[in-house]
Amino acid sequence: MSTTPDRQSVPISKVKSPRTPTSPGNVASLRIEEAATTIVEYHRKWIQAVEKGTMYCNAIKQIKKSALQQSKSLDDPYPENLHLYCKNLMVMVSIMEDIEANALNVVEQMR
Repeated sequence: MSTTPDRQSVPISKVKSPRTPTSPGNVASLRIEEAATTIVEYHRKWIQAVEKGTMYCNAIKQIKKSALQQSKSLDDPYPENLHLYCKNLMVMVSIMEDIEANALNVVEQMR
């Protein structure tokens, strides 16, 4: 009889499969909990992206407003910082698209 020392020292509760009805959480509930946690995290990121995007939109609005008042004296009606805010806004849009795609992927995995 050759048994490994590891098997002798492991309690029976550690050997049971997580799929047994006696276990506190089965595989399906663990997957649902993980998906819910992931969706909550994506929602938090979405809210942050909305706040930053709104900030960029408001900044663009103010820059355009001041640029229209000074447009008679300038050759280029679009100041350089307007381009910067527009680029940042495009980055925020791509982040939001990624968040949406990831959230939809989690929902699809749950089906």
